[in-house]
Amino acid sequence: ETTISLFLYRMSIAQYLHPAGARRTQPPTSRALPLDLHYMLTVWTDSKHTEQLLMAWARAQLHWSPNLDAATLMQVGEWRKDESIQIAPTNITQEDLCRIWDVMEPTYRLSTTYVARVVHVDPPPTDDAAPVVATRFEHAQMQPEGA
Repeated sequence: ETTISLFLYRMSIAQYLHPAGARRTQPPTSRALPLDLHYMLTVWTDSKHTEQLLMAWARAQLHWSPNLDAATLMQVGEWRKDESIQIAPTNITQEDLCRIWDVMEPTYRLSTTYVARVVHVDPPPTDDAAPVVATRFEHAQMQPEGA
């Protein structure tokens, strides 16, 4: 049977959208978690010729349509109207690729990797607790030892 599969092999925090440097106007739990999803695209067939043709076709489709906009995303789940996901090819080392295939049962197949960025994971609904409206910090001068 001829199949094209997507295997999620890694999830990482979106480096440039990480909330660590964000302003403190909202509690951290109210912000969406920005993730980059790393996928391995693999063609499964008994024919090497078909394998190469399908890999070229799949790569061409992702090259020509690298953005999944809200209209596309809403067909497959619940997404916000302002969301979009960019699909970009990535390169991983031969060692990392071999490590992925070492833990899988079948032998190596023609594969390539992509990253889907940025996927936002919304926080869970919060209770009706009031937000923090003030923060207090104290500063004290340290006395040197023996003074």
